[in-house]
Amino acid sequence: MIYGYFLENKFSDALGLVNKMSEFGCSPDNVSYNTILDAFCKKGRLNEARDLLLDMKNRGLLPNRNTYNILVRGYCKMWWLKEAASVMELMTRDNLLPDIWTYNMLIWGLCKEGRMEEAFRLRDEMENLKLLPDVVTYNTLIDGCFEWQGSSDASKLIEEMSEKGVKMNAVTHNILVKWFCKEGKMEEASNTVRKMEENGFSPDCVTYNTLVNGYCKAGNMGEAFRMMDEMGRKGLKMDTVTLNTILHTLCGGEEAF
Repeated sequence: MIYGYFLENKFSDALGLVNKMSEFGCSPDNVSYNTILDAFCKKGRLNEARDLLLDMKNRGLLPNRNTYNILVRGYCKMWWLKEAASVMELMTRDNLLPDIWTYNMLIWGLCKEGRMEEAFRLRDEMENLKLLPDVVTYNTLIDGCFEWQGSSDASKLIEEMSEKGVKMNAVTHNILVKWFCKEGKMEEASNTVRKMEENGFSPDCVTYNTLVNGYCKAGNMGEAFRMMDEMGRKGLKMDTVTLNTILHTLCGGEEAF
């Protein structure tokens, strides 16, 4: 019921239900509080989430790793990275070591802000704790390197993945396609899609929308329409951005709307 109230944005009703639980002979537990915390964080209501954490502690409930991870994600999504780092410190003080999920979320936040040196330092810290970076860690760092440091650093990470036995997934391939298209390297983007299929991953809506956008911006409408035809045959839909890009290109660079 608590979760149901939050799905309908009835926050006060959900909190009221928690406070009434004792009337029914039961008390809110970590699951109850984590559900509420997650809802607050997803809505960006972080001050209320912080107050709820205090209430949780006042009731004698100890936050678990999931509690802290919810808060880390909430702070990172709002770019409150200092607060997210503070939550990690709290975890350690409560004898709960951050897990790979915690690190991946904070690395994501740092990469989005271009703080690549700090992101790599966290990756090294993970390894020192015997937490092996996974494909999510690498995808985040690769995307960040393309954004802030250039393709050569991203290429080194891809090599490192292979050396450490971390296999690329569909997201990795889509990241590469995205950046090759942004840089106008359409041949490399096409080769990446071929390798993607060789590795057992089917190009999805993200892949095709990215390629159509890339070919339009490169002025290669023939390939753009060929990609659109492939999408149709595979039952994949174009997004609004792709359609607007096509219209923009066909209108000779003038605004379509």
